[in-house]
Amino acid sequence: MIYALTIAFTFCFVMYQKYQQADLITFHKYQLRNTGWKSWANLMKVILVGGCYLMQLLPSTWEDYLLSASIGALAFEFGMNKIALKQGWFFNGASSKFDKLGKWKWIALFAFLIISITVKIFL
Repeated sequence: MIYALTIAFTFCFVMYQKYQQADLITFHKYQLRNTGWKSWANLMKVILVGGCYLMQLLPSTWEDYLLSASIGALAFEFGMNKIALKQGWFFNGASSKFDKLGKWKWIALFAFLIISITVKIFL
């Protein structure tokens, strides 16, 4: 359950970023704003609150949360690159200190995924 919630929340966050970026780029004083990002923000709130209640009914182990975080980080990076920025899968931007790591960013993300899968399997 935690994996589906993480992927759904990450997808909504990427779409939120995409529409918010488009709104900020095209915003002018006399032009109608594209506020589609507000719908994605509200959907993120629903997933977050609903997920908190579902996690009370169907609790997960800390290994599941660790693996879910690594899947969410990779899904976010791939989603931002392909959906929001319309770039290649392994695009390295320049918007954060994490992006400035270059290829090491992807090595760190995949290492985090491998470590979390190993922890999930062996612990």
